Amino acid sequence: MSHEKQGKYESLRELYPEFVSLDQLHKVCGIAKRSAKYLVDNGIIPYHDTGRKTWKYKIYIGDVSRSILDYSVDSKAALAYKDFASEVVGHGK
Repeated sequence: MSHEKQGKYESLRELYPEFVSLDQLHKVCGIAKRSAKYLVDNGIIPYHDTGRKTWKYKIYIGDVSRSILDYSVDSKAALAYKDFASEVVGHGK
């Protein structure tokens, strides 16, 4: 991974609050809400369950940047997500 891309994600800590919601996560990462929920529900991005119906996911912004960097290197997680994404748009199995 390029140093430029790594710096971009490390700067998330400066740009966003310490904890973000699922809605904020999808905006931070530039992905669909459903994709953000998949990444959280499958442990790719760790979270704390607040026990509430709204703002259920409390996600540490440091974990977001770390997970994005790890995810881009972890081929197993990338392949699992690729399968999920292709099924969502109807190109899967």
